[in-house]
Amino acid sequence: MSYVVENQHEGSRLDRFVSEVEGLSRSHARQLIDAGFVHIDGMPGAASARLVAGSRVDVELRSRAALRGEDEPDPSSLSVLYEDQALVVLDKAAGLVVHPGGLYQDGTVAQLAVRRFGTLSSRGGIDRAGIVHRLDRETSGVIVLARTDAAHEELQRQFKARETAKEYFAIVHGRPRFASDWIDAPIDRDPHAKERMCIVRSGGREASTFWKVLERFDGIATLRCEPKTGRTHQIRVHLASRGLPIVADAVYPVRGRNSLRLPEGAPVLERHALHAAALTLTHPVSRERMTFTAPLPNDLEAFVQWLKQHRPLSETTRHG
Repeated sequence: MSYVVENQHEGSRLDRFVSEVEGLSRSHARQLIDAGFVHIDGMPGAASARLVAGSRVDVELRSRAALRGEDEPDPSSLSVLYEDQALVVLDKAAGLVVHPGGLYQDGTVAQLAVRRFGTLSSRGGIDRAGIVHRLDRETSGVIVLARTDAAHEELQRQFKARETAKEYFAIVHGRPRFASDWIDAPIDRDPHAKERMCIVRSGGREASTFWKVLERFDGIATLRCEPKTGRTHQIRVHLASRGLPIVADAVYPVRGRNSLRLPEGAPVLERHALHAAALTLTHPVSRERMTFTAPLPNDLEAFVQWLKQHRPLSETTRHG
């Protein structure tokens, strides 16, 4: 893309200018400049160069992955459940990060969505274009993105007011004592491990999760979980606190338990067994109540089918 520097950008640094016009982070803009993909009036620019009104800036976009010599993620790999002028609903794949952060800076949902759908809401900032809510990296399933700022504001209001309804599918270790139950326990950052959350006796943020047994197996069960709040890692923390840690969740195992290894011969899970199966919300423009569902991914479906064949219980015990 080519840009003519207008009067309001007179004296601006080149890296700041590229960041603003291309909707990139400052670090990404500097990487493009340092790699020679940004020119001022036909000459390679420097990140600290001060711009003069009337100059032409040419930018040849490259992702950070491409700048490192890696293959660029393909935006067409996003699985679209629904889209219109106000929002996009995706079935997020496990392993895909929602927005840049920490060790994960490239190939995020936000970045791929911008490349596929064009302009998204800017309310969350450059790196979080369109992002209304999050799913953990290893969690698959339904996620909604806003295409306009107005839609973003309304959807965030619905999440905050708890007017949305979320349903998750989980595979857990253990033998649930009840057919269903509520977990009401506040959650806060673990003071001993910043990547973890934990239940606290005082302080923290209110957190409430309903769960129901779908099917019981030998030492393992499948659950439907309906979080009424949206705290970080909420379902994982709550279930682990009840002795029902999610299968293959390395962050929240139950301490002191030696029985959490997968059964011999079971399909290998490369991520924790949690899937955002459904999301219900009110459309920000039409006001229609809508429910979006994502089918169970192949890896979790294969694991459940293996359990049915190799770890079954009697019908009475399974649903009791």
